[in-house]
Amino acid sequence: MDFEKIKKDIQNQQFSNFYLLHGEEPYFVDQLTHFIEHTILQTDERDFNQIVLYGADTTVQRVIEEARQFPFGAPYRVVIVKEAQDLSNIEQLKIYLENPNPQAILVISAKGEKIDGRLAIVQIAKKKFVEFYSPKIKDYQMPAFIQEYLKSHGILADKHVCDMIYEGVGTELSILANEVRKIQLYFGKENFQLKAEDVEKLIGVNREFNAFELSNAVMQKNFEKAARIVHFFKKNPKQHPAIPIAAGIFNSFYQLYAVYMGNIQTEQQAAEVLKLHPYVAKNLMGYKRNFSLEDCEMALLYCTRCDARIKGVNSHSTDAFDEIFDLIYRLTHKYWW
Repeated sequence: MDFEKIKKDIQNQQFSNFYLLHGEEPYFVDQLTHFIEHTILQTDERDFNQIVLYGADTTVQRVIEEARQFPFGAPYRVVIVKEAQDLSNIEQLKIYLENPNPQAILVISAKGEKIDGRLAIVQIAKKKFVEFYSPKIKDYQMPAFIQEYLKSHGILADKHVCDMIYEGVGTELSILANEVRKIQLYFGKENFQLKAEDVEKLIGVNREFNAFELSNAVMQKNFEKAARIVHFFKKNPKQHPAIPIAAGIFNSFYQLYAVYMGNIQTEQQAAEVLKLHPYVAKNLMGYKRNFSLEDCEMALLYCTRCDARIKGVNSHSTDAFDEIFDLIYRLTHKYWW
């Protein structure tokens, strides 16, 4: 079920007797768990009717015993199991779910991993209760996710700005949420356009030296500019990890490859088909002058090799940024051999 739909149903007091929250991305699992913990019961009802257990410190039998109890002076008894990925024999909850307490709300919150979908508790949750799965957002998906996340909080931003934010926060959604709160507090209003200079000032992302500008420099075959940016990254490896940088370059060539394979002829087509900002689509179509379809295929191959070497596979260097330097040289000079 959708994150916002679950929250809305709870706000409207349309509760389920069982919530299974799990997935590799912990942010949304934590958010829903916290929301349930602080919404279903009133503050004065929680002392006797709400209990929080932790997977590593409890048992399925204890969870079932707590859920079987009836509320005292409240409409429901709420039992929350946090870090349920550490709960042994979790599949044995099936016994309880076949005949749950109608006055109890059981929440299983497992973060960092997906509970095996073949287990009966997952199948029962999907059919009769509420199951929420939160997959890890991939690197290439983050800029689009950031744009939608900002929009949901009354902030408008183009793709370039979202790329800059991604450069600053990476894939950590908790950091993104904190930065968005900071932006909201600074502007003190909704429905405003976030600009690059705002991101630079509030999040601390350099407008000249970031992954977005590096990808542009490579696609423009501007080795000197690309080398300066990589040199800057090399001095700040914690803030600019190599793997997402290589992924960003790969993504740029993959988009251009998609233009060729989809026979896209205009900027408008590129924007619509690839779901790009018109400014990005315009640049992308211009890059056709620099790289042919065959060039894109070779570039994607070398990007993939670079990614593997950064991760230690067949690497001749101990420095990930030496691999990035080699990659940008090959790409900007079309040195394929």
